[in-house]
Amino acid sequence: MSCLDSELYQEIRKCARCGYCREKDENEICPVRSIIGFESSYARGKLHLARLCLEENTLHITPKIIKKFYLCALCGNCFKHCPLSINTPRIINELRHRFLQDYNPLHDPNIIKNLVSNLCHNPTIINDFIAKKGNIGPRLYQLKKNNEEYLFFSGCMSESNKKSLESILKIFNYLDFKVNELKQQAGCCGMPLLEFGNKDFLLSKLSVNMNVFKKIGTKKIIVNCPGCLYAFKEFYNTEPGILDFIHLTEFLNDNLGTFDMKKGIQATYHDPCLLGRYLGNYEAPRQLLLKMGFALKEMPRSKDESFCCGGGTLSIMYPDISREMSKSRVKEAKITGSSLLLTSCPLCKRNLAGAGEVGIEIMEITDLLAGMLRRGETRTGFPVVMNPEIKIKQIEERSVKNVIIG
Repeated sequence: MSCLDSELYQEIRKCARCGYCREKDENEICPVRSIIGFESSYARGKLHLARLCLEENTLHITPKIIKKFYLCALCGNCFKHCPLSINTPRIINELRHRFLQDYNPLHDPNIIKNLVSNLCHNPTIINDFIAKKGNIGPRLYQLKKNNEEYLFFSGCMSESNKKSLESILKIFNYLDFKVNELKQQAGCCGMPLLEFGNKDFLLSKLSVNMNVFKKIGTKKIIVNCPGCLYAFKEFYNTEPGILDFIHLTEFLNDNLGTFDMKKGIQATYHDPCLLGRYLGNYEAPRQLLLKMGFALKEMPRSKDESFCCGGGTLSIMYPDISREMSKSRVKEAKITGSSLLLTSCPLCKRNLAGAGEVGIEIMEITDLLAGMLRRGETRTGFPVVMNPEIKIKQIEERSVKNVIIG
């Protein structure tokens, strides 16, 4: 048994099978278990299987067992609730890494191997598994205003949605930043393949992308996708003080003034797992919504208790289960009585919108903000007019006035 195996094994053995990763106050902890209900679908069962995997010869592990470890969104809710702080998502990902070296998780040569091959051979492609729109990859945009300078890493998900990207660039222009698309190309951050267990791909992208970032020379890098941000902060930022990666909502919260709305429109907010539980960013999106004039009504499970939308690798490997998780989350949002379900993750937005639920509008915060803005003649105190593309009655009935740029 290797040193890494020994370390994982000792952490796995800590499990007291208490069941805190199953439910709390009759509320489900694991979103996958809430759909399919099996013991092997949540942390306690997976830790038992993980122990078997490390105790048995790897060659004797069956494809059926391997599939169990991909039936997980890596949302981190089990880790958050574990009284012994067992990092089950990390254990699962380490085992995925081993499986990917020796097996194809679904015994289908066209699934994982093609995804890995496409990303490795084309640094600007996230391919049909993620984008559903062909050859799309991240671009870099330089933002300048007076002595301020930022680099915006668009990410594959935003690039796959032209309207979403246009919304973000429109907001940058509104804030008087000069925006230039750079010729230098960045590749995929590596997070999608890391979730499949391919750490080697992420490390290869780390070297390439870090060289691009350093060559450009801009220290502050804005990121919209929480997956990209997590990869950058956790794996890229190994040299303190060299680069500062910030989420788009943090940037907007620092640069946008307050909207003077006569009466706040009620909205609810979905915390992305990576932005929230993994990175601890709960307040910036909420403060931004309050600045925009919205009255925030929290869902029963929010912030570090937030329930996963079913995104990430799960939406690729098990789309039906992912969709049921999304439906469950949207129904929870509708309980608040809000007409708007907002999030700050392009993948969460896609999953939630794909649930097929009616009666609530699902948007990224940036799409909503861009729809509210129209460029004025002066930098401060100019009126903001609602864009008619925003088809929400409660918003159309109110006006927004006196935006002050911070």
